[in-house]
Amino acid sequence: MIAALAFTAWFALANLWSGGKFKRWVGDLPGRSHYYSSLATLIAGGAVLGVEGAVIGLSFLIWRLPGWYGALDAGANEGGVWRDVAMMSLRGLAFGPYFLWRFFLSNSDPLATLDLTALYCLAAGCVAQGAAYWFANHLMRRHGWIWWAEGLGGAAWGLALWWAWASI
Repeated sequence: MIAALAFTAWFALANLWSGGKFKRWVGDLPGRSHYYSSLATLIAGGAVLGVEGAVIGLSFLIWRLPGWYGALDAGANEGGVWRDVAMMSLRGLAFGPYFLWRFFLSNSDPLATLDLTALYCLAAGCVAQGAAYWFANHLMRRHGWIWWAEGLGGAAWGLALWWAWASI
């Protein structure tokens, strides 16, 4: 339970940091904030979980680097709602390296039954990310929606990562 809370809290904060929400406290660092939050995730993950934590950190960086392809508002301003939510969800596949690594790790015994848990976790994270941005843009629009979107999106990935990590 503590690990689930730690994963959820860390990735909610890391995603907020990536979105530039901590400039008040960390200042305007050179470059994109994605690099700093990803480096912190890689270092903290490596220190706590070893190689697996480093793979999580690298996957976080890969996930944060691409653009949002105009889908950040989840159809609130332009574009269609379903198109934007689908794009946000599909964009979550960029987090795939860790989940694929975990899938192959959990299926290393050729005589065992195929374990699809890591792939289910990836799919759940993708859907939850799209849902988080839809929720924030459509239900929390007047209440700091981007904080909600980035916080909930990061928390969703934290839970998906914890689920995959705890499954073995």
